[in-house]
Amino acid sequence: WNRFVFFDSERLKEASEEDTPIKIFKEFEASTTCNADQSLAFGDKKGVIRMFEKGMKIKKNFQAFKDSVVSIVHPKELSPPVIIALGHDVINYPCIKIFSLEDDLKSKGSEVMPLVKEIQIVSRGASSPQIATSLATMDDGSQISIGTQQGSVFLVQGDIVRRPQVVLLRASGPEITGLHYLSSASVTPSLFVLTASSVDSIFIKNRNQKVSLEKEMGSSINCSVLDTNGNRLLVGRDKAVYEYKQDVKGICFGFDKNKQRVEWHKEYLILVTKDGKRSHSVTVYDLKNKFIAFGFKTDPVASIVSQWDSIYVITETGVAFRLSEKDLQTKMEILQRKHLYSLAIALASSKGKSEEYINAIYKKSADHKQTKGDYAGAMSDYLKTIGFLEPSYVIRKFLDAQRITHLATYLEELNAQNLAGKEHTTLLLKCYTKLKQPEKLEKFIEGSITDFDVDAAIEVCHKAGHYKQARTLSERAKHHEWYLRITFDDLKATPEGLKYIQNLSPELQKRYIMQYGRVLVEANPEETTVLLSNLCGRKTPKASRTPADDFLHLYLSKPRYLLKFLRSVVDEVPKQSSIVYNMLFDLYLSVHLNNSASEKRIEENGDTKRPQKETKLTEKQRKEREENYSKAMQLLKSQVAVYDENQALITAKKYKFEKGMIYLYEKLRLFGEILQYYMETGNHRRLIRACMNHGTSDPDLWLQALKYFAAKPEPMEDEIAQILEHIQDPGVNIAPLMVLKILSSHASKPFSVVKDYVMSILQREGDAIEEDERAIQKFQKETIDMRKEIEDLTTKPTTFMPSRDLMLPAIHFLCKHSYHEQVIGSRECPKCAPEYRSVMEIKEQVKQSASQHELFFKMLEGSSDGFGVVAEYFGRGILEIEGKK
Repeated sequence: WNRFVFFDSERLKEASEEDTPIKIFKEFEASTTCNADQSLAFGDKKGVIRMFEKGMKIKKNFQAFKDSVVSIVHPKELSPPVIIALGHDVINYPCIKIFSLEDDLKSKGSEVMPLVKEIQIVSRGASSPQIATSLATMDDGSQISIGTQQGSVFLVQGDIVRRPQVVLLRASGPEITGLHYLSSASVTPSLFVLTASSVDSIFIKNRNQKVSLEKEMGSSINCSVLDTNGNRLLVGRDKAVYEYKQDVKGICFGFDKNKQRVEWHKEYLILVTKDGKRSHSVTVYDLKNKFIAFGFKTDPVASIVSQWDSIYVITETGVAFRLSEKDLQTKMEILQRKHLYSLAIALASSKGKSEEYINAIYKKSADHKQTKGDYAGAMSDYLKTIGFLEPSYVIRKFLDAQRITHLATYLEELNAQNLAGKEHTTLLLKCYTKLKQPEKLEKFIEGSITDFDVDAAIEVCHKAGHYKQARTLSERAKHHEWYLRITFDDLKATPEGLKYIQNLSPELQKRYIMQYGRVLVEANPEETTVLLSNLCGRKTPKASRTPADDFLHLYLSKPRYLLKFLRSVVDEVPKQSSIVYNMLFDLYLSVHLNNSASEKRIEENGDTKRPQKETKLTEKQRKEREENYSKAMQLLKSQVAVYDENQALITAKKYKFEKGMIYLYEKLRLFGEILQYYMETGNHRRLIRACMNHGTSDPDLWLQALKYFAAKPEPMEDEIAQILEHIQDPGVNIAPLMVLKILSSHASKPFSVVKDYVMSILQREGDAIEEDERAIQKFQKETIDMRKEIEDLTTKPTTFMPSRDLMLPAIHFLCKHSYHEQVIGSRECPKCAPEYRSVMEIKEQVKQSASQHELFFKMLEGSSDGFGVVAEYFGRGILEIEGKK
């Protein structure tokens, strides 16, 4: 162990003569000592007890026993304070005397201490006579134990002052060499009983249960001492000092030499060993910190006692020494001067110094080791300063590439104590990457909960190629951009990226699908389509819903999944843009042309063009085509579908979707295109059917059909006959001359084709002429009759034939109706006036309608007889109105 001079040794001198050694101890031979309150008690072999004050001035000096004083003890917790002395008034008959430490009026100024109680140590069953050797007491004075040469152990218990009871604990055996009570708040009270060959522990509160701690070795007198701080008994033997707990034997300390005396002072063990024939060595040990605090040689030691924070050593020659412990600062200076920093730290800790004080020593120790090149040891000490020493101080010392391992250790501990800043954690990650320790890097990232610069950490890991660790960081910090970038670009883990996107908000989902959508569709089309459908469908709130046409470009090489996506979207949210419906219509017409083999070729070759129509479709393709064609027609006829009709028509033409083309032609009123299509395909039956459906609204269709059939080299008699039959309908109203002109321009057509038509026209015209002539004759006759009636009314008198009941005065109307003047209130015939007013109203309406040009043109456009509409408006007086204007 290291040896130090942590005590100052001083030879005691007379108070009156500073240079003269104290002489009192030469006058008697101390047999026992005790620190009693603020005094020192010495007992000698002549039965005298001397009490000394501080400064070794005698306070009391009296004859306590007639024969000898064996031992003196002081129960520290007993009040009022007393000392208990064991000795002999009569040889071989020990007794105990209790003296008060409080001076009463009677003993004031007297050298004799008041005797409180005297107890004779006798008990039934004990051998007699008895020679006392040992004395011990509980701190509260509740029990006293006495040991003898005959091996007996007596207990004095109860009220030791008023009614003491002497009990025999042990009748006989080897000589009792030591007794020690161990009692504290943390242990059960027990009594250590020592002989030359045994060590026993007796639990006095548990029916004096005995535990044998040592059966072959014991202790000599004065070679055992109790360490109350450590709740242990220390026994000095020639080869070592042994430790005993209440119920078990402990460790030993290898201090050899012949032990003469063992004492305890604060936390120090004091050993007096024989060093030659007429000299002793006094050594002070710090067992906890394992060093020798002081040592010196002297004459044979008579007694050692601890009092007033000092150690008093009395030799057999009467010389007295006082060992005073140096202050802690002096000790620290000694240790640090010798660079014994570990010992300095241990000593400071045992003295209860603050963490700040101890960490200052750690810093000095670390600085010293770092200077000497012991970087591992230096770092071990620097780790202890975390929380007290500025981290930058340590970091600067280990920035060298060769010291990066130690730097990483420091930064790890800094993070473990949650004292690392962002820059510290980032530096630690850089250390891991430099040291190529991905396991540590990953473990740190998974377990770290500290706050640090995540962006910098991710960048460090990413740059070093630790993609998984970088991704873990980005996931924890919710850095979506970094996470997806690493997942898709570096790790190529598309399924994981897709799963991550699914857990984001709709806004972020749209953002990252727009960025990585093509990769997702190529690698995981099924799951991606479901995600996109949810994002555009009802599962997403309306405010966050994304238009489906934003994602169409992602499916360039996956038309089937695009169809699935669009169908899902329009089923849930029909209100979509025309782009969506146009694309959906296109897919209905073309997706069956994309089989799995062609899609695979697209993926391998990177060709995004849709494959051309194959010459022969499989049965599966034909079935799929029919189903999709049916859905395409439903789309065209849907009331909610919004699509570009012209674009849809182009698509239908592209894929020769006849039903769709015809429907769109009709919807766009492109009837001529319908005829043109049937002419191109040679479908004469449907051509005529189209004319029949739309010829009334567009008579020109019949002329086109007639020209088409007339131009054919074949006779086409049936088709032409059908056309000629239908164009005779009054609703068609085609001039016969125009028909004849068309047919006459083709000499290949025989007259028989038009014969029936001409005969029918002539017959119809003749009937019309006859009908007109009859109408003319009728109107002429009515006109003559009306003119004659007017003339008669204006030139000839009118005879009225009123009823006999008619009273005068009477009013007669030219309509041959007569009324009493008082019956009617106006100048109109009550019977004819309503009819007259109705005629006038009709006439007024006719005049007003003659000036409504929009209505005129609308009727003209919707009527098959345009000439009739014009004639009607002439009859309404349209020219008369314009003339007035």
